[in-house]
Amino acid sequence: MVKTLVEKLKLNSFESKLLLHRPDSSYLADLEHFDLTDSSVSNRKMPTPSQRIADYQHRVPELSKLLTARSAELAFFESLSPGYQRDWARYIYSAKHQKTRDRRLSEFLAAMQARIKTAALYKTTLK
Repeated sequence: MVKTLVEKLKLNSFESKLLLHRPDSSYLADLEHFDLTDSSVSNRKMPTPSQRIADYQHRVPELSKLLTARSAELAFFESLSPGYQRDWARYIYSAKHQKTRDRRLSEFLAAMQARIKTAALYKTTLK
């Protein structure tokens, strides 16, 4: 029965249509007109920074260093648990643009002065 179906479909006539063909030289010549260098992908979006708090552990000393001139704020920051410290580092350094980082850094300094643990709590005090 299978053999008769194959004969009905005339498998031999379909084989040439199902084979994958290699591109000929004219096709390859057409590809040379396209610029495939890195400059052609410059319009891509910037990669999204990580939102994992653990990825910002190495930034915590930078925040401590920023507070060295402010002893009361530094003491409060160092009294926070490591999780809160990493959360502040993530909040500040996960911004894509420097302008946003600067704004978040000023929020951090104001929150440390007001003795507020997290950025979310700081934002609720502003309302």
